[in-house]
Amino acid sequence: PSYSYHFAMECETLSSRYTKKYQSIACFAVLALIFATLNFNYAIWINAGHRDTSCFEIPGNEVLKTEPKQHTLHLIQCLSGNETGFIDEWEVNLKSAIVNAPLDADMHIHIIADAKASIAVNERLLAAKLSEAVWRNKLSITISNIESQKEAWMHHLGSLLPNQFDTRIGIGGYLRLFSYEVILKYIPRSEWEDLKTAVYMDTDVVVISGLNSLLSSLTNVVYARGRNEKGEVNYPLWIWGKNSGFMGMNIVDFHEFWGLLRNVLMNEAEVLGGSKDKVRSDQSFLGLVQEQYSEKVGDMPSPWSVHIGHGYRKSPQLLFDEKREAGILHFTGIDTGASYFSEEGTIKFCHRGRGCDASTEDAEKMDKSWGRADHYVKLPWHWVRFQAGVSAVRLGELGHNISITNYIVSEVGSIVPAANTTS
Repeated sequence: PSYSYHFAMECETLSSRYTKKYQSIACFAVLALIFATLNFNYAIWINAGHRDTSCFEIPGNEVLKTEPKQHTLHLIQCLSGNETGFIDEWEVNLKSAIVNAPLDADMHIHIIADAKASIAVNERLLAAKLSEAVWRNKLSITISNIESQKEAWMHHLGSLLPNQFDTRIGIGGYLRLFSYEVILKYIPRSEWEDLKTAVYMDTDVVVISGLNSLLSSLTNVVYARGRNEKGEVNYPLWIWGKNSGFMGMNIVDFHEFWGLLRNVLMNEAEVLGGSKDKVRSDQSFLGLVQEQYSEKVGDMPSPWSVHIGHGYRKSPQLLFDEKREAGILHFTGIDTGASYFSEEGTIKFCHRGRGCDASTEDAEKMDKSWGRADHYVKLPWHWVRFQAGVSAVRLGELGHNISITNYIVSEVGSIVPAANTTS
Protein backbone atom coordinates (compact mmCIF):
# COMPACT_ATOMS: atom_id res chain seq x y z
CA PRO A 1 0.00 0.00 0.00
CA SER A 2 2.81 2.46 0.84
CA TYR A 3 4.39 1.87 -2.56
CA SER A 4 1.03 2.53 -4.28
CA TYR A 5 0.63 5.77 -2.30
CA HIS A 6 4.11 7.00 -3.20
CA PHE A 7 3.56 6.05 -6.82
CA ALA A 8 0.36 8.14 -6.98
CA MET A 9 2.05 11.10 -5.28
CA GLU A 10 5.03 10.98 -7.64
CA CYS A 11 2.74 10.87 -10.71
CA GLU A 12 0.76 13.86 -9.36
CA THR A 13 3.99 15.79 -8.85
CA LEU A 14 5.16 14.91 -12.34
CA SER A 15 1.78 15.96 -13.75
CA SER A 16 2.27 19.45 -12.40
CA ARG A 17 5.78 19.72 -13.82
CA TYR A 18 5.42 18.31 -17.32
CA THR A 19 3.07 18.61 -20.20
CA LYS A 20 0.47 15.91 -20.81
CA LYS A 21 2.64 14.50 -23.61
CA TYR A 22 5.28 13.24 -21.16
CA GLN A 23 3.14 12.31 -18.14
CA SER A 24 2.56 8.64 -19.10
CA ILE A 25 6.26 8.11 -19.89
CA ALA A 26 7.33 9.58 -16.57
CA CYS A 27 4.83 7.52 -14.58
CA PHE A 28 6.01 4.35 -16.31
CA ALA A 29 9.61 5.16 -15.36
CA VAL A 30 8.63 5.60 -11.70
CA LEU A 31 6.72 2.30 -11.75
CA ALA A 32 9.77 0.51 -13.17
CA LEU A 33 11.96 1.99 -10.43
CA ILE A 34 9.56 0.72 -7.74
CA PHE A 35 9.58 -2.80 -9.14
CA ALA A 36 13.38 -2.77 -9.31
CA THR A 37 13.47 -1.75 -5.64
CA LEU A 38 11.12 -4.59 -4.72
CA ASN A 39 13.28 -7.13 -6.54
CA PHE A 40 16.41 -5.80 -4.84
CA ASN A 41 14.82 -6.08 -1.40
CA TYR A 42 13.59 -9.60 -2.22
CA ALA A 43 17.12 -10.63 -3.20
CA ILE A 44 18.43 -9.36 0.14
CA TRP A 45 15.68 -11.33 1.90
CA ILE A 46 16.63 -14.50 0.03
CA ASN A 47 20.33 -14.13 0.84
CA ALA A 48 19.47 -13.62 4.49
CA GLY A 49 18.40 -17.24 4.63
CA HIS A 50 14.62 -16.90 4.29
CA ARG A 51 14.30 -18.76 1.03
CA ASP A 52 13.29 -22.10 2.55
CA THR A 53 10.02 -20.54 3.74
CA SER A 54 8.82 -19.82 0.19
CA CYS A 55 6.64 -22.33 -1.61
CA PHE A 56 4.18 -22.74 -4.41
CA GLU A 57 1.22 -24.96 -5.23
CA ILE A 58 1.30 -27.65 -7.90
CA PRO A 59 -2.11 -29.07 -8.93
CA GLY A 60 -2.51 -32.59 -7.57
CA ASN A 61 0.47 -32.29 -5.25
CA GLU A 62 1.03 -31.06 -1.74
CA VAL A 63 2.92 -27.83 -1.13
CA LEU A 64 6.38 -28.14 -2.61
CA LYS A 65 9.27 -26.33 -0.96
CA THR A 66 11.83 -24.76 -3.26
CA GLU A 67 14.85 -26.17 -1.40
CA PRO A 68 16.91 -28.27 -1.34
CA LYS A 69 17.51 -28.27 -5.07
CA GLN A 70 18.04 -31.78 -6.39
CA HIS A 71 21.15 -31.90 -8.53
CA THR A 72 21.23 -35.65 -9.20
CA LEU A 73 18.69 -38.43 -9.01
CA HIS A 74 20.45 -41.58 -7.80
CA LEU A 75 18.83 -44.85 -8.89
CA ILE A 76 19.97 -48.16 -7.39
CA GLN A 77 19.64 -51.61 -8.96
CA CYS A 78 20.87 -54.85 -7.38
CA LEU A 79 21.50 -58.00 -9.41
CA SER A 80 22.69 -61.50 -8.66
CA GLY A 81 23.11 -64.11 -11.37
CA ASN A 82 22.87 -64.02 -15.13
CA GLU A 83 19.73 -65.94 -16.07
CA THR A 84 18.53 -64.60 -19.40
CA GLY A 85 14.99 -63.78 -18.27
CA PHE A 86 16.27 -61.94 -15.21
CA ILE A 87 18.71 -59.84 -17.24
CA ASP A 88 15.94 -59.17 -19.78
CA GLU A 89 13.82 -57.72 -16.97
CA TRP A 90 16.68 -55.52 -15.85
CA GLU A 91 17.18 -54.24 -19.39
CA VAL A 92 13.51 -53.25 -19.68
CA ASN A 93 13.78 -51.48 -16.33
CA LEU A 94 16.89 -49.62 -17.48
CA LYS A 95 15.27 -48.49 -20.74
CA SER A 96 12.21 -47.19 -18.91
CA ALA A 97 14.34 -45.24 -16.44
CA ILE A 98 16.49 -43.64 -19.14
CA VAL A 99 13.50 -42.69 -21.32
CA ASN A 100 11.81 -41.06 -18.32
CA ALA A 101 14.95 -39.47 -16.86
CA PRO A 102 14.32 -36.19 -15.00
CA LEU A 103 14.34 -33.13 -17.25
CA ASP A 104 15.84 -30.84 -14.61
CA ALA A 105 18.38 -33.03 -12.82
CA ASP A 106 21.26 -35.34 -13.67
CA MET A 107 20.80 -39.09 -13.18
CA HIS A 108 23.28 -41.61 -11.77
CA ILE A 109 22.38 -45.30 -11.96
CA HIS A 110 24.21 -47.51 -9.45
CA ILE A 111 24.27 -51.22 -10.25
CA ILE A 112 25.34 -53.45 -7.37
CA ALA A 113 26.03 -56.87 -8.87
CA ASP A 114 27.89 -60.13 -8.33
CA ALA A 115 30.44 -61.39 -10.84
CA LYS A 116 27.98 -63.13 -13.19
CA ALA A 117 25.58 -60.22 -13.21
CA SER A 118 28.39 -57.69 -13.76
CA ILE A 119 29.51 -59.48 -16.91
CA ALA A 120 25.94 -59.77 -18.22
CA VAL A 121 25.21 -56.10 -17.52
CA ASN A 122 28.33 -54.92 -19.33
CA GLU A 123 27.49 -57.07 -22.33
CA ARG A 124 24.01 -55.56 -22.56
CA LEU A 125 25.33 -52.01 -22.12
CA LEU A 126 27.86 -52.59 -24.89
CA ALA A 127 25.08 -53.79 -27.20
CA ALA A 128 22.91 -50.79 -26.28
CA LYS A 129 25.60 -48.40 -27.63
CA LEU A 130 24.64 -45.67 -25.18
CA SER A 131 27.97 -43.93 -25.79
CA GLU A 132 26.87 -43.16 -29.35
CA ALA A 133 24.23 -40.70 -28.08
CA VAL A 134 24.31 -37.41 -26.23
CA TRP A 135 21.94 -36.70 -23.37
CA ARG A 136 19.97 -33.72 -22.07
CA ASN A 137 21.60 -33.88 -18.62
CA LYS A 138 24.54 -35.80 -17.20
CA LEU A 139 23.89 -39.55 -17.28
CA SER A 140 26.17 -41.90 -15.34
CA ILE A 141 26.12 -45.65 -14.82
CA THR A 142 28.35 -47.28 -12.21
CA ILE A 143 28.63 -51.07 -11.98
CA SER A 144 30.16 -52.41 -8.76
CA ASN A 145 31.20 -56.07 -8.69
CA ILE A 146 30.58 -57.13 -5.07
CA GLU A 147 31.39 -60.84 -5.48
CA SER A 148 34.03 -60.64 -2.76
CA GLN A 149 31.48 -59.34 -0.25
CA LYS A 150 28.72 -61.93 -0.73
CA GLU A 151 30.03 -64.42 1.82
CA ALA A 152 30.63 -61.76 4.48
CA TRP A 153 27.19 -60.23 3.96
CA MET A 154 25.47 -63.62 4.10
CA HIS A 155 27.39 -64.39 7.30
CA HIS A 156 26.21 -61.06 8.74
CA LEU A 157 22.60 -61.90 7.92
CA GLY A 158 22.95 -65.42 9.28
CA SER A 159 24.49 -64.28 12.57
CA LEU A 160 21.96 -61.51 13.12
CA LEU A 161 18.99 -63.52 11.91
CA PRO A 162 19.48 -67.18 12.77
CA ASN A 163 17.08 -69.46 10.88
CA GLN A 164 15.35 -66.43 9.35
CA PHE A 165 17.54 -65.67 6.32
CA ASP A 166 15.53 -66.53 3.19
CA THR A 167 17.92 -68.72 1.20
CA ARG A 168 15.31 -69.09 -1.57
CA ILE A 169 15.92 -65.55 -2.79
CA GLY A 170 19.62 -65.64 -1.97
CA ILE A 171 21.84 -62.67 -1.28
CA GLY A 172 20.45 -60.80 -4.29
CA GLY A 173 17.26 -60.04 -2.39
CA TYR A 174 19.22 -58.36 0.40
CA LEU A 175 21.85 -56.42 -1.58
CA ARG A 176 19.84 -53.20 -1.34
CA LEU A 177 20.39 -53.23 2.43
CA PHE A 178 24.16 -53.21 1.91
CA SER A 179 24.30 -50.87 -1.10
CA TYR A 180 25.34 -47.88 1.03
CA GLU A 181 28.63 -49.63 1.89
CA VAL A 182 29.63 -49.49 -1.77
CA ILE A 183 28.10 -46.26 -3.09
CA LEU A 184 29.49 -43.99 -0.36
CA LYS A 185 33.01 -45.11 -1.29
CA TYR A 186 32.98 -43.52 -4.74
CA ILE A 187 30.57 -40.60 -4.39
CA PRO A 188 32.36 -37.48 -3.04
CA ARG A 189 31.12 -36.36 0.36
CA SER A 190 30.23 -32.97 -1.13
CA GLU A 191 27.54 -34.74 -3.21
CA TRP A 192 26.02 -36.83 -0.42
CA GLU A 193 22.96 -34.63 0.10
CA ASP A 194 21.28 -36.05 -3.01
CA LEU A 195 22.00 -39.58 -1.75
CA LYS A 196 19.57 -38.99 1.12
CA THR A 197 16.72 -39.42 -1.36
CA ALA A 198 18.20 -42.12 -3.61
CA VAL A 199 15.73 -44.58 -5.15
CA TYR A 200 16.02 -48.36 -5.24
CA MET A 201 14.17 -50.32 -7.96
CA ASP A 202 13.68 -54.04 -8.50
CA THR A 203 14.34 -55.36 -11.99
CA ASP A 204 10.61 -56.02 -12.47
CA VAL A 205 9.73 -52.33 -12.11
CA VAL A 206 8.86 -50.34 -15.22
CA VAL A 207 8.96 -46.53 -15.03
CA ILE A 208 6.14 -45.01 -17.08
CA SER A 209 6.18 -41.35 -16.02
CA GLY A 210 8.76 -38.59 -15.90
CA LEU A 211 11.07 -38.84 -12.93
CA ASN A 212 10.88 -35.09 -12.35
CA SER A 213 7.61 -35.85 -10.57
CA LEU A 214 9.30 -38.45 -8.37
CA LEU A 215 11.88 -35.88 -7.27
CA SER A 216 9.09 -33.45 -6.37
CA SER A 217 7.19 -36.18 -4.51
CA LEU A 218 10.20 -37.20 -2.43
CA THR A 219 10.90 -33.54 -1.60
CA ASN A 220 7.31 -33.15 -0.39
CA VAL A 221 7.64 -36.21 1.84
CA VAL A 222 10.86 -34.91 3.39
CA TYR A 223 9.57 -31.39 4.05
CA ALA A 224 6.32 -32.64 5.53
CA ARG A 225 8.45 -34.13 8.33
CA GLY A 226 9.73 -30.72 9.40
CA ARG A 227 13.16 -30.32 11.00
CA ASN A 228 14.87 -32.22 13.79
CA GLU A 229 15.98 -30.81 17.14
CA LYS A 230 19.18 -29.50 15.54
CA GLY A 231 17.21 -27.54 12.95
CA GLU A 232 18.34 -29.87 10.15
CA VAL A 233 16.18 -31.36 7.40
CA ASN A 234 14.65 -34.49 8.92
CA TYR A 235 15.34 -37.10 6.24
CA PRO A 236 13.75 -40.54 6.83
CA LEU A 237 15.88 -43.68 6.50
CA TRP A 238 13.60 -44.86 3.73
CA ILE A 239 10.37 -43.94 1.96
CA TRP A 240 8.11 -46.71 0.71
CA GLY A 241 4.61 -48.07 0.21
CA LYS A 242 5.24 -51.22 2.26
CA ASN A 243 7.03 -52.78 -0.72
CA SER A 244 10.83 -52.85 -0.87
CA GLY A 245 10.82 -53.25 -4.66
CA PHE A 246 10.57 -49.48 -5.11
CA MET A 247 11.60 -47.18 -2.30
CA GLY A 248 13.51 -44.05 -1.48
CA MET A 249 16.67 -44.72 0.53
CA ASN A 250 18.75 -42.42 2.69
CA ILE A 251 22.07 -43.97 1.68
CA VAL A 252 24.07 -41.63 3.90
CA ASP A 253 22.39 -42.73 7.13
CA PHE A 254 21.11 -46.18 6.19
CA HIS A 255 23.75 -47.89 8.34
CA GLU A 256 21.47 -47.01 11.27
CA PHE A 257 18.99 -49.61 10.01
CA TRP A 258 21.05 -52.53 11.30
CA GLY A 259 21.14 -51.18 14.85
CA LEU A 260 17.38 -50.61 14.82
CA LEU A 261 16.79 -54.12 13.45
CA ARG A 262 18.99 -55.61 16.14
CA ASN A 263 16.96 -53.82 18.82
CA VAL A 264 13.71 -55.05 17.32
CA LEU A 265 14.90 -58.65 17.16
CA MET A 266 16.20 -58.53 20.73
CA ASN A 267 12.85 -57.22 21.97
CA GLU A 268 11.05 -59.85 19.94
CA ALA A 269 13.18 -62.63 21.42
CA GLU A 270 12.39 -61.41 24.94
CA VAL A 271 8.65 -61.30 24.25
CA LEU A 272 8.52 -64.63 22.44
CA GLY A 273 10.99 -66.40 24.70
CA GLY A 274 13.43 -66.96 21.87
CA SER A 275 13.84 -66.31 18.17
CA LYS A 276 11.25 -67.88 15.90
CA ASP A 277 12.20 -69.98 12.89
CA LYS A 278 10.23 -67.77 10.51
CA VAL A 279 11.89 -67.12 7.16
CA ARG A 280 11.97 -63.41 6.47
CA SER A 281 12.83 -61.37 3.42
CA ASP A 282 14.41 -57.94 3.37
CA GLN A 283 10.90 -56.50 3.14
CA SER A 284 9.96 -58.26 6.36
CA PHE A 285 12.94 -56.75 8.16
CA LEU A 286 12.04 -53.26 6.95
CA GLY A 287 8.48 -53.78 8.13
CA LEU A 288 9.63 -54.94 11.56
CA VAL A 289 11.72 -51.82 12.04
CA GLN A 290 8.89 -49.55 10.90
CA GLU A 291 6.54 -51.08 13.47
CA GLN A 292 8.73 -49.86 16.32
CA TYR A 293 10.43 -46.86 14.71
CA SER A 294 7.75 -45.38 12.47
CA GLU A 295 9.32 -41.93 12.80
CA LYS A 296 12.27 -43.22 10.77
CA VAL A 297 10.13 -44.04 7.73
CA GLY A 298 8.24 -41.96 5.15
CA ASP A 299 5.25 -42.93 3.00
CA MET A 300 5.76 -43.17 -0.76
CA PRO A 301 3.13 -41.15 -2.68
CA SER A 302 0.52 -43.31 -4.40
CA PRO A 303 1.62 -42.87 -8.07
CA TRP A 304 5.02 -44.28 -7.17
CA SER A 305 3.65 -47.25 -5.26
CA VAL A 306 1.74 -49.25 -7.88
CA HIS A 307 2.51 -52.91 -7.18
CA ILE A 308 0.56 -55.74 -8.77
CA GLY A 309 0.78 -57.63 -5.49
CA HIS A 310 -1.01 -54.82 -3.63
CA GLY A 311 -4.62 -55.53 -4.54
CA TYR A 312 -4.24 -56.34 -8.24
CA ARG A 313 -2.99 -59.93 -8.31
CA LYS A 314 -6.45 -61.47 -8.70
CA SER A 315 -7.98 -58.73 -10.87
CA PRO A 316 -5.21 -56.59 -12.39
CA GLN A 317 -7.66 -54.82 -14.72
CA LEU A 318 -8.98 -52.91 -11.69
CA LEU A 319 -6.07 -50.51 -12.05
CA PHE A 320 -7.78 -49.14 -15.17
CA ASP A 321 -11.19 -48.98 -13.48
CA GLU A 322 -9.77 -47.00 -10.57
CA LYS A 323 -8.37 -44.32 -12.90
CA ARG A 324 -5.37 -44.17 -10.60
CA GLU A 325 -2.28 -42.13 -11.45
CA ALA A 326 0.81 -44.27 -11.99
CA GLY A 327 4.49 -43.39 -12.12
CA ILE A 328 5.68 -47.00 -12.06
CA LEU A 329 4.29 -50.47 -12.67
CA HIS A 330 5.76 -53.15 -10.40
CA PHE A 331 5.14 -56.73 -11.48
CA THR A 332 5.56 -58.66 -8.24
CA GLY A 333 5.04 -62.03 -6.70
CA ILE A 334 3.87 -64.26 -9.54
CA ASP A 335 5.72 -66.92 -11.52
CA THR A 336 5.59 -65.90 -15.18
CA GLY A 337 8.22 -68.21 -16.61
CA ALA A 338 11.49 -67.02 -18.09
CA SER A 339 10.69 -63.33 -17.76
CA TYR A 340 7.95 -61.01 -16.61
CA PHE A 341 8.18 -59.42 -20.05
CA SER A 342 8.26 -62.41 -22.41
CA GLU A 343 6.74 -62.41 -25.89
CA GLU A 344 3.25 -63.16 -24.56
CA GLY A 345 3.22 -59.71 -23.02
CA THR A 346 1.67 -58.45 -19.81
CA ILE A 347 -1.72 -60.01 -20.69
CA LYS A 348 -0.31 -63.11 -18.95
CA PHE A 349 -1.14 -61.40 -15.64
CA CYS A 350 -4.80 -61.37 -16.67
CA HIS A 351 -4.65 -65.05 -17.64
CA ARG A 352 -3.28 -65.92 -14.21
CA GLY A 353 -5.64 -63.67 -12.26
CA ARG A 354 -8.81 -65.52 -11.29
CA GLY A 355 -10.85 -62.32 -11.53
CA CYS A 356 -9.66 -61.27 -15.00
CA ASP A 357 -11.15 -62.64 -18.23
CA ALA A 358 -9.00 -61.96 -21.30
CA SER A 359 -11.92 -62.80 -23.62
CA THR A 360 -13.85 -59.75 -22.41
CA GLU A 361 -13.20 -56.03 -22.08
CA ASP A 362 -10.76 -56.93 -19.31
CA ALA A 363 -8.14 -57.48 -22.04
CA GLU A 364 -8.49 -53.88 -23.23
CA LYS A 365 -8.35 -52.62 -19.65
CA MET A 366 -5.13 -54.56 -19.13
CA ASP A 367 -3.66 -53.12 -22.32
CA LYS A 368 -4.48 -49.59 -21.16
CA SER A 369 -2.98 -50.05 -17.70
CA TRP A 370 -0.37 -52.74 -16.94
CA GLY A 371 0.06 -53.26 -20.67
CA ARG A 372 1.78 -49.89 -20.98
CA ALA A 373 4.91 -51.68 -19.79
CA ASP A 374 4.97 -53.60 -23.09
CA HIS A 375 6.06 -50.39 -24.82
CA TYR A 376 9.42 -50.56 -23.09
CA VAL A 377 9.77 -54.27 -23.80
CA LYS A 378 9.46 -53.59 -27.52
CA LEU A 379 11.31 -50.27 -27.61
CA PRO A 380 14.66 -50.76 -29.45
CA TRP A 381 17.79 -49.18 -28.08
CA HIS A 382 18.38 -47.01 -31.15
CA TRP A 383 15.02 -45.35 -30.47
CA VAL A 384 15.94 -44.95 -26.79
CA ARG A 385 19.15 -43.21 -27.82
CA PHE A 386 17.21 -40.81 -30.05
CA GLN A 387 14.08 -40.20 -27.96
CA ALA A 388 15.77 -39.87 -24.57
CA GLY A 389 19.05 -38.60 -25.96
CA VAL A 390 19.42 -36.43 -29.04
CA SER A 391 15.79 -35.26 -29.30
CA ALA A 392 15.67 -34.22 -25.62
CA VAL A 393 18.75 -31.96 -25.64
CA ARG A 394 17.94 -28.32 -24.95
CA LEU A 395 17.95 -25.91 -27.87
CA GLY A 396 21.37 -24.38 -28.38
CA GLU A 397 23.16 -27.02 -26.26
CA LEU A 398 25.38 -29.89 -27.37
CA GLY A 399 24.26 -32.41 -24.77
CA HIS A 400 26.34 -34.65 -22.50
CA ASN A 401 28.22 -37.88 -23.11
CA ILE A 402 27.33 -40.83 -20.90
CA SER A 403 29.79 -42.01 -18.25
CA ILE A 404 30.00 -45.77 -17.57
CA THR A 405 32.31 -46.84 -14.74
CA ASN A 406 33.15 -50.30 -13.43
CA TYR A 407 34.50 -51.04 -9.96
CA ILE A 408 35.56 -54.23 -8.24
CA VAL A 409 35.02 -54.31 -4.49
CA SER A 410 37.97 -56.00 -2.78
CA GLU A 411 37.71 -58.41 0.15
CA VAL A 412 38.56 -55.60 2.55
CA GLY A 413 35.80 -53.44 1.10
CA SER A 414 37.86 -50.98 -0.92
CA ILE A 415 36.93 -50.25 -4.53
CA VAL A 416 39.26 -50.67 -7.49
CA PRO A 417 38.54 -49.34 -11.00
CA ALA A 418 37.99 -52.13 -13.51
CA ALA A 419 37.91 -52.42 -17.26
CA ASN A 420 34.87 -51.56 -19.43
CA THR A 421 34.90 -47.95 -18.28
CA THR A 422 33.92 -45.15 -20.70
CA SER A 423 33.34 -41.44 -20.32
